Amino acid sequence: MSRFLADTPTIVMTGARGAFAAAHAPLDRMGMHWVDAPLLSFEPPEDWRDFDAALARLGDYGAAAFTSPRAAVAFVERARLHALRPTGAEFWAGGEMTAAPIRELGVDVRLPAVRPSANVGLAASLANGMLAADVRGPVLFPCGSLHLDELPARLRAARYHVDEVICYRSVVADDEMVRDAIALGDVLVVTSPSVARRIAALRPTADPPLLVAVGPSTAAAADAHGWAPDAILDQPSADSLVKLFEYGAGART
Repeated sequence: MSRFLADTPTIVMTGARGAFAAAHAPLDRMGMHWVDAPLLSFEPPEDWRDFDAALARLGDYGAAAFTSPRAAVAFVERARLHALRPTGAEFWAGGEMTAAPIRELGVDVRLPAVRPSANVGLAASLANGMLAADVRGPVLFPCGSLHLDELPARLRAARYHVDEVICYRSVVADDEMVRDAIALGDVLVVTSPSVARRIAALRPTADPPLLVAVGPSTAAAADAHGWAPDAILDQPSADSLVKLFEYGAGART
């Protein structure tokens, strides 16, 4: 971890704008220089009909599972648009950042007892928690257009019916924007496998920046495409990112 602390690095945040906003002030206090260079943006789905139909029959589901804050926000916004009061389904989220928007609807949200780690990603942790709790099916999985199949695959292997319904589209930046982001700093913070793959494909051959991957799935995507991360955050949180630079804690190097 001394590689991160030897100098004052410029840290480039490549996730969606505001993804680590809570880390900005602590990094400022530590004298760290950070730059927002979003390489991922979110757009509404081209057609809401499938998602709205799933909302209308929410009471038919035994559980609803959320692996991203963006999916949770889209669900809440659409539920409010249709004046929907969530009933019936048990709500599950991969972490506090994802649970928070759903709780604004006045419903309880369960989190897995075993938290994500460098070896077990958020989606796998959530699926394992739901299976351990013996949730009722079928399961509604609101998700983005680019998402990992880990959660639905694990639930289906346990004979659950899972409906994957798109509630937002993930748009990865073009090659020029990726190259510009890589050139901006000393450390790249990458939050999604799709961005990790694009960044790894454009990795500079001389003096590449250090790479921080958020979660094992993002790390695996970067590694598989030729850029092994220098650190992996166990938790997709601002606190974990701050600890990486403050103590070298909460990450595998």
